[in-house]
Amino acid sequence: MFPRIPSLLTVATVASIAFPCSAQQQYNRYSAQNSVPQTQQWQTQPMALHWTQKISTGNRQHDFGVVPSFSNQEFVFEFANTFEHPIYLTGVRASCGCTRPEIRTPQIAPGGMGQVLAKFDTKNFQGEKKATVTVSVRRDQPYTEYGEIQFEVKGTIRRDVVLSPGTVSFDEVMHGDPVKRAVSILYAGNPQWQIKDIKSTNPNITVSTREIQRNPQTQRVDYELTLELAGQQEIGKFSDQLLITTNDIKNKNLTVNIFGNVKAAVQVSPVRLGVVEQGDKVEKRLIVRGDRPFEIKSVSTGDQRIQFSPVSGSKTLHILIFSLDTQTVGQIASNITIETDDPQQAPTTVSFDAQIVPATFARDETVDQE
Repeated sequence: MFPRIPSLLTVATVASIAFPCSAQQQYNRYSAQNSVPQTQQWQTQPMALHWTQKISTGNRQHDFGVVPSFSNQEFVFEFANTFEHPIYLTGVRASCGCTRPEIRTPQIAPGGMGQVLAKFDTKNFQGEKKATVTVSVRRDQPYTEYGEIQFEVKGTIRRDVVLSPGTVSFDEVMHGDPVKRAVSILYAGNPQWQIKDIKSTNPNITVSTREIQRNPQTQRVDYELTLELAGQQEIGKFSDQLLITTNDIKNKNLTVNIFGNVKAAVQVSPVRLGVVEQGDKVEKRLIVRGDRPFEIKSVSTGDQRIQFSPVSGSKTLHILIFSLDTQTVGQIASNITIETDDPQQAPTTVSFDAQIVPATFARDETVDQE
């Protein structure tokens, strides 16, 4: 007996129950339920920066240019601590022995500037050189984290040109005094080699040249450079360059660094009294030094509570006695201006800071510190 064959209506009914829609219809329905709106398909979340990438480093690259052998070539990379807590420089290394890095600021306070010195070794290396300087950094707040900052240096060290001595230095120069320095450029190679022009990046430095040797047999050409720093140079440290142009077709330009530190003829340190109790008698000394005898013509302050005793005589060291009226509570942030009889010395101004507090507050603060 043959089995019963279901009718076409029965088959269609079963198909409609087991397969309510086609595979294409199911795919379309699934896509509609899980699709991302067109406006959102290409929207991606920005990647979070590592905390060291938020350090404001400014220029991360320095080109020393074409420099003579045995010349002093160094550059200081600076960067700011933009965080609310200190950061620490825990180590530094260079990818090439041609560069010797040094950490100048192991700890950088919030808002402070960090410094890493990169020295280019022109004594033991020649030719085109470059290096990556990697600084290891750490911060302890909000929690301890480590990271690195990288800088790059490059330059070309000429083996056929030597600077002697290796540094042009105007160190410990007194303000107002014109000073001269002499260095030599020693060349070996083409006997027709010449220095065509020299320019200084510092308008207060003038340069003159003198050829001291040209020997075709030894192929030696030597020049003497005389640099004069004018007395108008501002007080403080400075770093500039000599830009030397030669008739060398391949490398016609040379760079020589100039370093200096101009000191004031009259030197005096700022006054920092800190916390002073109201009513206390304050009488202290202020020492004023100079490298040559001078007379103090006047001492003025921006606050009448600060009074100086008169002084007289011309000498290299003056001891000024001053008193402070402490009857009024509050902060004192003023300046002291000292004028001398030295025509080349401008008036010297230093800051004066003190905090006058009530007697009970001063005693409580002392107890808290203990």
